[in-house]
Amino acid sequence: MVPENSERVVTLPVGWKPTTSDGGKTLAFEGVKDNLPANQTRTFEFVAQLPSETGKYTIRVTLFARGSQLSLGTTILELDTTGPRVKSITATPQWAKENTEVTLEFEFDETVIVENITLAEQGGPEEQLALTPVDEENKKWTATYTTGDNKQRDGAAIINIVKVKDRAGNESTDTWDNVLFIDRVAPPAPDTTAFDNWFPATGILDKNTQFIRVASSNIKDNYPFDNENPNTVDKVIIRVGASTYEMTKDIFGNWQYLLSFTADGVYEVGVYAIDKAGNVGKETAENIVVDANKPSVEIQSPENNKYIKDNTPLLKVLISDLGCGLENQEFEDTENKGVTITLELLDGTVIAKFNPKDNAISFSATEDNTRPSSVSPITGLAFENTWPVELPDNTYILRVVAGDTLRLENVWIKFTVDTKAPNLPANLVGSITAGTLDNPTGTKTGTFTLRGTAEPGATIKVYITTDAGVTWTEVTASRTTAGADGSWLTQIDLSAYAGKILGIAVTATDAAGNESGRTLYGYMIYDASPPKVTITSPKTGTKTSKASIEVTGTVTKDSWEEWSDITLRIQVGTGSVTVPLFGTGDTTTFTYSVALSEGTNTIMAIVSDGLNSSSDSVTVTRTVTPWGTYAVVLVIIALILAAIAILRVKK
Repeated sequence: MVPENSERVVTLPVGWKPTTSDGGKTLAFEGVKDNLPANQTRTFEFVAQLPSETGKYTIRVTLFARGSQLSLGTTILELDTTGPRVKSITATPQWAKENTEVTLEFEFDETVIVENITLAEQGGPEEQLALTPVDEENKKWTATYTTGDNKQRDGAAIINIVKVKDRAGNESTDTWDNVLFIDRVAPPAPDTTAFDNWFPATGILDKNTQFIRVASSNIKDNYPFDNENPNTVDKVIIRVGASTYEMTKDIFGNWQYLLSFTADGVYEVGVYAIDKAGNVGKETAENIVVDANKPSVEIQSPENNKYIKDNTPLLKVLISDLGCGLENQEFEDTENKGVTITLELLDGTVIAKFNPKDNAISFSATEDNTRPSSVSPITGLAFENTWPVELPDNTYILRVVAGDTLRLENVWIKFTVDTKAPNLPANLVGSITAGTLDNPTGTKTGTFTLRGTAEPGATIKVYITTDAGVTWTEVTASRTTAGADGSWLTQIDLSAYAGKILGIAVTATDAAGNESGRTLYGYMIYDASPPKVTITSPKTGTKTSKASIEVTGTVTKDSWEEWSDITLRIQVGTGSVTVPLFGTGDTTTFTYSVALSEGTNTIMAIVSDGLNSSSDSVTVTRTVTPWGTYAVVLVIIALILAAIAILRVKK
C-alpha cells in the first residue's frame, strides 16, 4: 500500500485487512482466519498524514480480542515546520571603544544547535563567533568579541545568523545591526562660542557663580567618523582646576551646570565631552578671573580705637586682591585703581600721604606673573613703616583706599597717642591698718581688702616687697580696674607671705599703657600660726603631799620669730607667773616650780607670740594629813604599851 504524499511502501501482515473510519483519523487491522497463533508476533506498518498545522499530535494503539480491549500504548508526535527565531541579542557594553572585550548574549525561542554565527564591523570581514550554551535547554548562548583599533570601521556591527537548527532540523538565518556600536574616535573639543552662556569675553567674572548652558546640538561627537553626531554624547564635563563637575540636561535637552567659586582668583576652566563608548574628548580650556569682592584691606598696626604710648608707632597695612589685582600706583578715582594710605587728624587734616610710587617709604608687592594679561600681576601690597618723628599726644586716623578697577575699598582706623602717665592712686583704705617698715602691723587674717581712687578706667596694679622696697613684684591676681567715678577695690591674699615684713603699694596704668608711680600703703606681717607648748612633767594624775612641784616642758616657735617675741605663762588656779624663755633654735625647754593647794590642782602653760597663742595643761593632786589625827593615834599606841607592861608584872 502506498499512502498519499508518501513514497514509502507499507507491507501488510498475512491474514489482516486494514480499514479506516472517522474521516481517516482511525485505522484498524482486522484479522482473517488464524491471524495470530500463540507465541507469535505480528508487525503492523502504517504511514499517517499529519495536518499542516504545527503542533503536537497523539497516536493511540488498542487491541480488541474476544469482546475485550487492551491499550498497547500512546505516542505523541510534534509537528515543527518553521525554523528557530532569535528572541534577543544583547551586547555588554553596547557601545565599545577600541580594544574592548564585548560579551554577546543570544536567546532563541526554542532549543537550537548553533553551527555558524558571524560578526562584521563596518567595512570589515566576517568573523565567526564561538558560542557556548548557558542553560540546560540550549536556548541561551553566549560569546565574546574584542574590538580592534581600526577607526575606519566605526559604526554598528553586523551580526549574521548563518546557520542555526532546531531539533526537527529546521534551519534559520537572520541579520542584526542594532546590537553593538563601535566608536573609537573621541569627541572634538567643544566650541564655547556656541554656548548659550559661557564666561565673558574679557575673561573676568565679577560674581562668584556662573550658570553654564549649551544646546545639545552644539556638543558634537565623531560617530560615525565621517559625521558629527550629538546624540552619541553621553556626558559633558566642566573642569575647574583639578575638580570636575558633570553637567545635567534640562527638560529641553540642553546641557547645564551652575558653577560656584568660593574665593576670588584665577581659575583654569575647561569643558569636554565623553561619548557613549567612554572616549574622552579634547578639552577647550581658558583662564577665568573671578573677582566678586572688593580688595581686602587689613590694618594690623596700630589697633583700632586703641590708646598707645608709642609716639613713633609702627604703621602696618596688608592689602590684597586675588581677582583683578592691584595696580602698583597711587589710587586714581577715575579708573578706580591703585592704593593710597593717609595719616590724618580727626578734622580731616592730612598729615602724610603714602602710595607705592613714593620711594621714601617701604611698600612690598606680591606678584603672580602667571595671571592673564587682562589683570594686574600684583595680588598683594604690604606697607610697613615706623613713623619717623614723635607724634604729639592726639587722636589720629589711618586711612587706606584701594581699587581693583571693579570695586573700591575704603578702610580707616582711629588711634590715640598718649605719652603722659596718670596721677598716683590716692585715698587708700584697707581692712588692715598698715604700719611702717620699722613697726609693721601684725595680722593673722589671710585676706586683705584695699580700696582707693585713680583715673577712671585705669588699671590698678598691686605690688609687694619683702626686702624693704629694694624689689617690687606685681600681684597679678589682685589687678583691678577703676570705675567711671575713679573708685576701685581689690583683695590681696597674704597666705604666701607668712612671717615676712610685707610692703604693699599700688599704681595706675592708663589705656595707652602709661603707668604711674607707686603709692605706698604701708607694711604688715602675716602670722596665722601660734607657738606650741608641751608640758612634759608632771603627768596628768600625779599625786603628791608636797606643797610645790616642778613643771618642765618645751616651747616651739616659727622660724622667723625671736624668743624675745614669745611669752610663756604658767598658771595654777587663779595665779600665774611669766616664765622667761631662751634658746638658739626654734624649740627650747623650760623648768619652773609652782605651789600646790590641797586637793586637785590644774597646771596650765600658755604661750603667745603677740598674735596667736596655744596652751597645754596637766592635773596634779596634793594630799595633806591633819595633826589631831596623829595625836589620837599616839595616845592609843601609848595605852596599848602600858597594858602590855601591867600584864608582864602580874606574871
